[in-house]
Amino acid sequence: MTLIYRHHYLMCRLLKSSSTLIIIGLDQGLGTAMAGNKDYYRKKDYYRKIDKDYESVCACQRGDKCAFNDIVFSHQKTMYNIALRIVLLQEDAEDIVQEVFLNVYKNISNFNWDSKFSTYLYRSISNRSFNVLKKRIKESDLKLLMQEMDLRTHPEVQALMISLQLEGSDYFYYRDLIIDSLICIRQLREKYYKIFVLHTFENFKYQDIAEICDIELGTVRSRLNRARKQVRQYFEEIHGNIRDALR
Repeated sequence: MTLIYRHHYLMCRLLKSSSTLIIIGLDQGLGTAMAGNKDYYRKKDYYRKIDKDYESVCACQRGDKCAFNDIVFSHQKTMYNIALRIVLLQEDAEDIVQEVFLNVYKNISNFNWDSKFSTYLYRSISNRSFNVLKKRIKESDLKLLMQEMDLRTHPEVQALMISLQLEGSDYFYYRDLIIDSLICIRQLREKYYKIFVLHTFENFKYQDIAEICDIELGTVRSRLNRARKQVRQYFEEIHGNIRDALR
C-alpha cells in the first residue's frame, strides 16, 4: 500500500471516526482545564506567531475534521522517513505513520502548545518507531533481517553510500559493509541513535532536535559527538579503518 493511498485511507478513517465527537474547541469555553489557564493562552499566543500548523490545529480543536488533512500532507513525508530509517521495513513504517496520525487526531483537543505541533508529531513518530524496533530486535536477528532485504532504495542506505562515495552499482559489492554500518548505528543507545538519525539523515537543526527530544541544546551537541565516536568505534572493531574497508 503506497503512502498516498494510505493517506486517503487514513482520512476516510478519520472522517468516519466516532472519536471526532470528543474533539472539542478549547476556545469555545467548554470547561477544559486548559481553557482557564493563563499560561496556556500565553504559550498559544507565542506559537500562533511562529507555528505554521497553528491555524490547522486550532481548526481541528474546533471540530473541523478536514483541517487535519493539511497537517497530514505537511508532515507525512518527514514522519514516514523518520519511521523508515528506524524500523527499515516500508510496511511497518507506513503502519506506524498511520497509527500515530490517528492517535494524534483523537487527542488533538489535549494539545496544550508546550512546543510546536511539528515537534510533537516528530517526537511521537520517533518514540513509536523505537518501540517497534525494540520488539523486532527481541523477536529476530536484525542482521539476518537486513540480509534478507533489498535495501538499495532505503533512504538510510542511500545516505550511507553517498557519504562513502559509492555508486548505486556498488551496492552488492559492498553490501556486507553497508549492512554492518547500519548495525553499528543501531548499536547506539536510543538517546544517541535518535539524535544521530535526526541530524545526520533528516538534517534537523540542533534547536529542533532539542525540542523533539526535550533536552538542552548543549546536550544535543555532546550526544551527537559521542554517537559519531561510538559508530566509528563499532565499525572499526568489525572492519578496521573505513578507507581500508573500501579498497
